[in-house]
Amino acid sequence: MARASATRRVGGLVLALGAAALAAVPLWSGSAAAAGAEVGHWRMDEQSGNVMHDSSPSGLDGTIGSAVTLPGGSFQFPGWTGNVDGTGHLKGKVPAEAGAVKVPDPGDVLDPRTGSFTITVRLRSALLANGHLPTAPGASYNIVQKARSDDGGGFWKLELGGSGAQLGKLRWVLSDGSHSVVVTSKGRVDDGGWHTVVAERRGTQSVLTVDGAAASASAKSIGDIHPKGRYSDTMTVGKKPGSTDPKDAFAGWLEELVASR
Repeated sequence: MARASATRRVGGLVLALGAAALAAVPLWSGSAAAAGAEVGHWRMDEQSGNVMHDSSPSGLDGTIGSAVTLPGGSFQFPGWTGNVDGTGHLKGKVPAEAGAVKVPDPGDVLDPRTGSFTITVRLRSALLANGHLPTAPGASYNIVQKARSDDGGGFWKLELGGSGAQLGKLRWVLSDGSHSVVVTSKGRVDDGGWHTVVAERRGTQSVLTVDGAAASASAKSIGDIHPKGRYSDTMTVGKKPGSTDPKDAFAGWLEELVASR
């Protein structure tokens, strides 16, 4: 029997959860979905503390921000949830770091350089009580990324579109600092359910696969992705690094993040 929908209160905001979100989610292996050798594997199953442990040989433990909660088996990111007015529009600012996990990368093993690179994760987006994302023109809720577009040497990121034709769809962005390639998921993920995501640089292609449905674009124009700048030495999970704009902050749940090269 299908479970009825329900609501959950997060940061004073009532969020809608569909039946798929309430159903038990089977365990999965991110490493099984990822190609290449693991350079980061964060199971995100910590029950307490402020360390997100990396079980890969890289040992890239992350620091969990004070506003990120650990419900068990996943991390819950506040994102925009405290910044919505009575009409469903975003307002105000979010903390620059409290709602994120920061993963230092002193050896740059999370830089794709010129080779193949894969990020896998499971995610579930928070929604308003009306079952929708907030009204936020130009929003791109950043889920995980290394560096920013204003860092030299390029960047990469996975984000959730928050407006226009890309509303509710995932975007996988690769840039070498001179050229960028964006791949948008075929389907939407703003439905309160869990989704399995594989984002790749695969040879000369950039590929984004969500629940088995793949979208791709040529990445022949992308050269060496090796960020150099203020945010280049850290992978940030849950929001755009350094930003206080709620349009840059993912609200929802993530579990088992894996990086492979």
